Amino acid sequence: MSIVNLTPHPVTVDPGGADEITLPPTGVLARIREMKGGVSHVTVNGTRVALQPISYADEIEGWRRRSTVFSISSQG
Repeated sequence: MSIVNLTPHPVTVDPGGADEITLPPTGVLARIREMKGGVSHVTVNGTRVALQPISYADEIEGWRRRSTVFSISSQG
């Protein structure tokens, strides 16, 4: 099994009971398909606000490898 770091920064893994492993960034950032649901509305303090649920695909676009774990970061 291999681990591929698709973040812009090094990632350190603590395997517990062994030395930590630092994975350097690959220089490639992950892209995960965003799926938007239907828009609904709620009223908050007299103002109508649109809500749209967003979920993310199970696959990383362009990266399909068996026995590979991908480290990715989310935007928040």
